[in-house]
This record gives sequence, C-alpha cells and structure tokens, in this order.
Amino acid sequence: MSEKLQLAKDWLASRAGEMRRESGEKITDHCLWVGNTLGELNLGETTVIAGLLHEFTNNEDIEEISKLFGEEVALIIKGVRDIKSKTKEVGADKWEQNSFSHLLLALVGDVRVFIIRLVEQVSNSFSIENMAGDEQQKWAQMMLKIYGPMAETIGMNYYRRILEDKAFSIVNPKEYVSLKSKIENWQRDEIKAMALIKADINQLLTEHKFEAEIQYRIKGIYSTYLKSIKKNGLIGVKDRLGIRILTNTIEECYLILGQLHQKYKFLETELDDYIAHPKPNGYQSLQTALVWREKLTLEVQIRTKIMHEFNEYGPAAHLAYKGGNSQGLSPDWIKEMSSWKDENSSQYKLSIFEKFVYVLTPKNDIIQLPAGSTPLDLAYRIHSHVGNHALLAKVGGKAVKLNYQLKTGESVEIVTSKKSQPNHKWLEWVVTADAREQIRKKIGINN
Repeated sequence: MSEKLQLAKDWLASRAGEMRRESGEKITDHCLWVGNTLGELNLGETTVIAGLLHEFTNNEDIEEISKLFGEEVALIIKGVRDIKSKTKEVGADKWEQNSFSHLLLALVGDVRVFIIRLVEQVSNSFSIENMAGDEQQKWAQMMLKIYGPMAETIGMNYYRRILEDKAFSIVNPKEYVSLKSKIENWQRDEIKAMALIKADINQLLTEHKFEAEIQYRIKGIYSTYLKSIKKNGLIGVKDRLGIRILTNTIEECYLILGQLHQKYKFLETELDDYIAHPKPNGYQSLQTALVWREKLTLEVQIRTKIMHEFNEYGPAAHLAYKGGNSQGLSPDWIKEMSSWKDENSSQYKLSIFEKFVYVLTPKNDIIQLPAGSTPLDLAYRIHSHVGNHALLAKVGGKAVKLNYQLKTGESVEIVTSKKSQPNHKWLEWVVTADAREQIRKKIGINN
C-alpha cells in the first residue's frame, strides 16, 4: 500500500470516527468497502482515494482533501456530490432513461464519478432494508430504470445483477419470491446440465489440444423475469444457460468455433462474428447457439482472455449484442465510454457532453440544449408564447438576465410579462435556430 493511500485511510478513520450513515451503517465501513471495490477494478490510486473519501463533500473537507491528495481527487468527490444533490430534484415520474442518463453523465463529465456512485449504490443495497418503505421504492426504481442499464453500458455487469435483483425484490416482492422458488428448483437440473455440457466441450477441446478456460453463466432473477415476460411466462432451464470459452489467440477462437460446429448442430441465424466486426463500443467475441443432445439450445461465446477482460470490466457490449440500445445512446457516446479503462486519465473525461447542457424546468423536466444556450433559448424551447414574452429567468431561485449562459444541472424558471417583446438584441442572445427564427418572425425580419 502506498503512503498516500495509507494517509487517505488514516484521514478517513480520524474524520469519520463513529459517525453513521442514514441507514445506520458506519461511514468508515461503507467508505472502506467502496474504496476496496474500486481497487479490485484497477481504476488507479486517484479513484480509490476518491472512493475512500467520497462521503466528505462539504467545501472545507474538499479543500483539505485537495491539499492532501490533489485537485483531481477533490474534483471527483465534488462530482459525486453533484450527482447526489442535483439528481434528487428529479422525481421518479421523470426517470426517462435516455434524458436522465445523459443528465447524469453530463453532470459529472468523468466516468469515474459515476463508477464511484454506482459502487456506492451496491453498498447501499446491503442495508436498504433499514430505510423507510417509500425510500426503498424510490431507490429500487432508480436502480432498475437508470443505474442497472448504465452499469451495463460501462461494463460492470456483475454489479448490475446485484442491483437489479435487490431492486426487483423491493418493487415486486411476490413475483420475486415466486420466481426465486422456481429457480431454486431449476438449479438442480441447471447445475447438472452445465456440468455435463462443460465436460462434453472440455473433452472436445482436450482432444484437439486447445488450452482454454470454460465458464458458464446462469441468468439472475431479474434477467429471468424479463425473459419470462418476453416469452409470456414460458421459460425454463434452456433459456437461462450459456457457455463462455476463453482462449489465448484469435486463431484459436475460430478453430474452436469450427470444431464445435462439426460436433454439434448449430443455429445459423445465431452466429455472429464480433471479432472481425466489433461493436461500436469495442466488444469482441464469436457467438453461436448449439443444440446439445437434442435437448437444450445453448448460447456459446468464444473470445480471448484479453477480449473478456475488456468486455466484462471495461466497456459493455451486452446492450449492443442483445439487439438494441434501450437508452438511445449514440455510437459516439458508447465509443467514448469504452475508453474508460485506458491508463491515460484523460480518457475518463466525457467530452461528448461538452456539446450540450441539460437543465431542469420547475416541473423537473429535463431539457437538452446546445452548449452556450441562454434562458431565452429555453423559453422558446418551452413555447413560442413563453419566448416572446420572456422577461428574466430564475436559476436556482436567483434572478438572471436572458443572456445568461446556462450550465448543466441548473434549475431554470422563465418569468414572463405581456410588456416584454422581442427586439433585435435578442438575436445576439440565442444559439438555437428555432429561437432565432421565432424572434426574426416577431420583429418582422423575413430573411
């Protein structure tokens, strides 16, 4: 352990003492768990220290942290603070995945901030039962609608499954208990089937002298629930099983695929080559579906160990290969997110969000506008009548002029007056084409 990391742990212990979180958990225990988990993800000392100290978000603490551990650590912690404070303003009825996810990432501008918040949510899941019922429901909805899909997007699928299963048990406890009971009955057959399948494939690999590791995957409770909905409740063992083969070279991936297709019947429609043609987020793997002993249809992924490390713990590919992106994230967004495991810390920065600002209306609607937009742009986005009679704006409750440059996360209210009318000066105060067109029309400029 480095001296700096030890200093961070000592500072945590001295500052937190016996202080406890709202759930009753000791702050020290929570922060140590978050820090240790980040260390296991190999995110670097800066991120680990930020994770250890993420609970200390008042300005005095952040100033001291900056002096002791560097400005980058302090900025990450301030980002965590912003996520907590600014997203609290958005009610559950406004948790539309696309806009909320963009707001969340735009607020932080650094994927490490979100990762710390995500790991913190996993820690929260261990003590969520200590919270009030309405707070549990709010947390669970957020996990299913936002944090689960976002965890998948950045490749933290292990933690996604933890969060979704816990959230599902809160949102739909009867279905959770029922499905869990069914799964426990299935598991005996699943484990037996997977042992036989693994032995069968291992024998094939040994015969052809391939050095490969075989892993198997059984879906989590929530994933099984979603699959059962899609199949109108008709789900069983064969829908929950998958094999992953990890080998050393790309050549071996293709050779193993050939041997599997010689021995087993396979579904041609399920064959995908994401090694030759990676997904936009960098995901690589061969994928096929085998019919095993005329009983089970088995999903098989074949990839090198390096590909697996990248796919599982770096950028996620599951959104892509499942056939869609439920959050409407652009290929450019996914591509940039895929670089977060790079050793160069600048790769953690999400520059794509510098093109936009995301603000909240008094009703907590999330509005995306081009960077540089003003309250006047927002007013015209809301309605031409609001724009034409805009007088001033209130940002965070404080009055600002109509040419004020909006910042992501700000809550903005437009104050109107019938006496206020567009003028030529307004054309200099807007950046959106629609606002400019409405102003020109109102002041009588035709071209």
